[in-house]
Amino acid sequence: MSSRILVLLLFAAAIPEAVSAAPDSVGTAATRNARDSSFVFRYGVLYESRIDLERSSGSFPWNDPESESHLSDRLSLMTSIALPMGSEFFIKGATGARAVDRPFYRERFMLDQGHISFEQAAIGLEGRLFLRERIYRSGFRLLPLVTADRPFTSARGEGLLLEVERWGILGVRYIESALRDDPRIDDYGGLPLFSGGADLLRHLEAGISGYRGLRLEFAASQIRSIDYGDVVMFASGFGLELLGLRLDIELARSIEGNWEDARHSRLFEFDVDRLESGNASAMFGEHVAFSGELDGLVYRSRSLGTLRILPGYRYCGKGFTNPAGETANALVESYLTTWWTHPELDLLVSIGAMDRYEMLNGSERRLLEGYARMRLRGGFAARGGILYEIDRDPSLLLSLADENSRYRLATSARIDDAGGENYFSFLVEGALNLTGSVSVRSTLLLVRSTESFYNLGFEFRPSQKFLLNLGFGSFRPFDEEVSFQYDELIESPMKDRMVTVSTRVWFGEL
Repeated sequence: MSSRILVLLLFAAAIPEAVSAAPDSVGTAATRNARDSSFVFRYGVLYESRIDLERSSGSFPWNDPESESHLSDRLSLMTSIALPMGSEFFIKGATGARAVDRPFYRERFMLDQGHISFEQAAIGLEGRLFLRERIYRSGFRLLPLVTADRPFTSARGEGLLLEVERWGILGVRYIESALRDDPRIDDYGGLPLFSGGADLLRHLEAGISGYRGLRLEFAASQIRSIDYGDVVMFASGFGLELLGLRLDIELARSIEGNWEDARHSRLFEFDVDRLESGNASAMFGEHVAFSGELDGLVYRSRSLGTLRILPGYRYCGKGFTNPAGETANALVESYLTTWWTHPELDLLVSIGAMDRYEMLNGSERRLLEGYARMRLRGGFAARGGILYEIDRDPSLLLSLADENSRYRLATSARIDDAGGENYFSFLVEGALNLTGSVSVRSTLLLVRSTESFYNLGFEFRPSQKFLLNLGFGSFRPFDEEVSFQYDELIESPMKDRMVTVSTRVWFGEL
C-alpha cells in the first residue's frame, strides 16, 4: 500500500506545469527568496524554570521531596539552516524534564524534535522527515480525521510527510508515522529508534477545492496500535456552492482490522432503504460518521445589519473508531445557529438550538443557547446569555469587560438552575500595568454558591525576551472565563494553597 501511495505522489509531482510556492511556516518571504541561492542560519536559546510549592505536598507541607518535586527546569537549544533549492534542516535539543511528564525530576540533554524538509515550488511538492513534531492535520473540516491534539498522536511520532499542490485546486497529502512510548528513547538520548514495537499511522488525502465552488475530498488511513487496536478508515467529502448557498457533507467509515479485512466489508454502511420517516439516522450503519452543513442563508441590509443562518447535522455510530481524530462520541445531533450583526453598533446576537441523542447512555437533550454582545468605544464590552435545556431550569449569564492599554477588568456572573436551586457563580479577572514592564493580575472565583478561590500574580517583562512571573493563591487560573460563557456545567478547579515562581529567557531568532 505504501509503495502505491508514493508512486501516486511522484506522478502528480511530475506534471510539468509551474505553480506558485506554498507559504513557508517558518521563514519570511525574504528568507524564502534568499535560501534559493544561499544558506540562512538561525538559532534560538530558550530557558524556562518553574517551581510550585503546595501546602498539601507530602509529609512536609510547602516542601516537596526531590523525588516528587513540582520543579520544572528546562533549557532548549535549537537551530534552523535554510539550504539552497528550498531545503531546510531544523533540530532542537532540550534538558530537564517537566514534572507533568514523569513522576521524577531529571537533568539530561536529549534530542527533543527536528525535521529535514524540502520544497520544489515549480512542481508544487513539499516533503518533510520529522521527529516528534505536531504535523498531524487533515483537510476535513466537519470530521477532523487527523489532529495533533489526541492522546494517540500528541507530540510523539517520527516519519514522513509529503504534500502536493497543483494548479491551485488539487491537493494530495500523505503521512506515515511510527508513534512510540518507549522508555528506550531516554536511554538513546532522544534519537530515532529503528527497532522495537511502535504504533503506526498511515493517512492519505486527495482532493479538489476552489474550482467553481466545488470541493471533493477522499481519504484512506490505517492505524495499528497496541492500545487502540488495528483500524482502517475511509472517508469522503463533498462541497458545492450554488446560488449563494454552500453545502458541505463528509462521510467516514471505520473497519476493525487491516486492509485484507476491508476488502470483505462494505465501503460505506449507507442504505437509503432503511430510511424511516422522522429518523434520518436509520440509513447509517454503526461504523459510520457523517456530518453536513448548509451555509449562505444570509440577509443583508444597510440599516438592519446582517442575519446569517447555519443548519447542520451530525451522526456518529457506536462502532466508529478513529483514535487519531476528533470525531464526537456516539450520537445523533441536529443543530441550527443564527447570527445577527450590526457593524455600526458593533452588536452581535447569536442563537443556537441543538437536539442531541447520546447513544452510549441513551439520553436525549434539547438545548437552546442565546448570546448578545455589544462593544462600546474605549474598550468596554457587555455580554449576556442564556443556556436552556428542555425539562431543566436555565442558566443565565451576564459579563462586563473594560480593557485598554493600561488595565483590563472583566466580571462575569452566572446563575444555574434559575428559578430552582439558583446556584450562583461569580468571576472577576483583573490586570493592571503598573509600569511599562511590571503588571499585576488577580482572579476571584465563586463556584455554585459553595466554593471560593483566589489567585494573585505579578509579572515582570522588561523586554520580549525575558519574563518573570510570581503568583500565589488557592488555585491556578486556566480557562474559567471560557467555561462561564460556554460550558453547560461549571466545574470546580483543584483547590490547594500554592506559590508559583516561573521565568522565561529567550535568545536568538527562533
